[in-house]
Amino acid sequence: MKLLNIFRKKAVMSSYGFQEGNVAYKKRDYKEALRLYNLSAIQGDVVAQYKLARMYLNGEGVLRNYKEGLKWLRLSAEQGYLYAQNEMGLIYQEGKKVSQDYVETVKWYRRAAGQGHAEAQCELGLVYTNGEGVPRDYVEALKWYRLAAEQGKASAQFALGHMYNYGHGVPRDYAEAYAWFSVAAIGGNEYAVKDRDLIAGELTPTQLSKAQKLATDLHEKFSTRN
Repeated sequence: MKLLNIFRKKAVMSSYGFQEGNVAYKKRDYKEALRLYNLSAIQGDVVAQYKLARMYLNGEGVLRNYKEGLKWLRLSAEQGYLYAQNEMGLIYQEGKKVSQDYVETVKWYRRAAGQGHAEAQCELGLVYTNGEGVPRDYVEALKWYRLAAEQGKASAQFALGHMYNYGHGVPRDYAEAYAWFSVAAIGGNEYAVKDRDLIAGELTPTQLSKAQKLATDLHEKFSTRN
């Protein structure tokens, strides 16, 4: 019973610190937010650990401290917080204050992607496309791009368009490429507009009509899902 009461007390402290930290952060009282997030982070709150890491990495309420930021970010990621895992992947991919390490990049992106993080899924597709930290594998890349694209990630939809355009991991299909470029363009990817229009010039009127219908179907499907 004593141990249970201690656990409950810690949980209350963690919840209080995190919630009040959010309030302070929204008021731009960064020093107070830092103190409160730290209160929750040391109790093991993964979201507080992530937010505390971001504050150290960005120098909010404290002098920028990459070592301390990475410490909290790793703690959060190792406990399964997908946003921390995705950021760990990005840090190792870009070599931000750590040695660039694509093996670590793939490890962390895979963990976040496996939990449904669309950006991590898209980035994992990219590392498989380029063969960074893993053997180049277009089929595997296509799988991750598709998962992200189906969540409405425009950059993944754009990447899928290129996979179909060049026949990477899938038979070349200009109609599919056009459709994915169209959906990506609707999602705000400006590069997709040019590529969609270039593909249109390769299609017969019948093929273009089919591609436009496919694009409409995809857009409606994702609009309903999201």
